Amino acid sequence: MKKEQLQEMFNAMLNRKLDESWEKPWFVPVNKNSAVTNYKTGQQYKNGNFIFLLFASMFKGFNTLQFMTFKQGLSLGYLVNKGSEGLPVYFYSFSFYKMVGGQRKNLPESPYNSWTTAQLSDAKIVKLPFIKIHHVFNVAQFSDVKTGENLQTVINKTLLDATEDKGNINSNPERTLEGCEKVLTGWECKINLVPGSDRCFYSPIDDYIQLTDRPQFKNNEYFYATMMHEVTHSTEHESRTGRIKKFAESFKNHKQAYAIEELVAEISSAFIMASNNFAPEQQKINSAIYLQGWKESLKEDENLAFKVCGEAYKAISYIAERFPEAVPYFNIKSESHSEVEEVEAVR
Repeated sequence: MKKEQLQEMFNAMLNRKLDESWEKPWFVPVNKNSAVTNYKTGQQYKNGNFIFLLFASMFKGFNTLQFMTFKQGLSLGYLVNKGSEGLPVYFYSFSFYKMVGGQRKNLPESPYNSWTTAQLSDAKIVKLPFIKIHHVFNVAQFSDVKTGENLQTVINKTLLDATEDKGNINSNPERTLEGCEKVLTGWECKINLVPGSDRCFYSPIDDYIQLTDRPQFKNNEYFYATMMHEVTHSTEHESRTGRIKKFAESFKNHKQAYAIEELVAEISSAFIMASNNFAPEQQKINSAIYLQGWKESLKEDENLAFKVCGEAYKAISYIAERFPEAVPYFNIKSESHSEVEEVEAVR
């Protein structure tokens, strides 16, 4: 599969979600055995792959967010079920070369992938980025080579405690989320609850969040979802991820920039709610600017879906690093892994 085909799949999935009635949650609930990881290595997928596999799992009905390659499954004694389709995941890697006698001489990744830019320059070695694409399969698509037992069934028997919450959607919409409560009282910018107000927003100029008072929400579930949506907006500030400046430079059309930022906030909030076993029904968004701005932007930039998913991942990471209790099962340590290292990990 070529990069362009992966982009088309990304775009089609996001467009499909935008065209839905918004009565279904974006993502299935996440638990400790289902956190968008590689089943064999235990490493969490990241950046656009993280969001893409979440979308794919929702569309395909996967209950466990664990994946691995055909070869990895075979090494564990599991074979991909006949007719199963793999999902593409991409990783950035680098190639190295230098000119010798007017001819290009390709060099191995090691040790040059650990060299600094200055070292490469002094040695007159050129470093070029490129994308590697691998296909992974969900654990539900594997069966034991000898017994034929489905791997998902094996996981359910051996890993999930019988008394553990299994991830029932909307099991308790009034449940208090201690992690989100800590965000409410300790976030990096002020969060104001205003009784009687009908507006919820983030002000990038004054760097504060305004929410309607808690009793005005249908339940805690809606309150937390709205709060984390606005908290995600606040991560755009130049003192945090700096997304606001990047979007201003990338999208000259204000409506498009607004549409993209709203989508980043929606995806981030939806995942954080799913990681807390909440999946509030999303009201249909009646903003023509939002939907039309997104679709117009897609036409102009075929890489937009990647960028949006990447920015949503960065926002989730920023929040999780500071308030890990608010984003359960999100492996912050995976951020320290380079893209190249992750390529090796999922082969």
